[in-house]
Amino acid sequence: MSIQRLAENDPTLTQLSLWNKQIDASGVQVLAGALAQNDYLNTLKLECIQFGDSGAQALASALAQNHCLTLLGVGIAPPA
Repeated sequence: MSIQRLAENDPTLTQLSLWNKQIDASGVQVLAGALAQNDYLNTLKLECIQFGDSGAQALASALAQNHCLTLLGVGIAPPA
């Protein structure tokens, strides 16, 4: 799984798209923890993921510690 590779600080993982994936609150916490310590990821796309306020806070904290990410995609899909 890509989040596991992120947590393992895999140097070949430079882009990660989790577009429209079902990630619960604990999954967002795992993602944030991995992102905070990753040295290689430069693109992260989180479009169409509902991670809530606590997930947003966890991601914000992780981003403050990450110095490699240069592109972060977030957003929602328009209603059908």
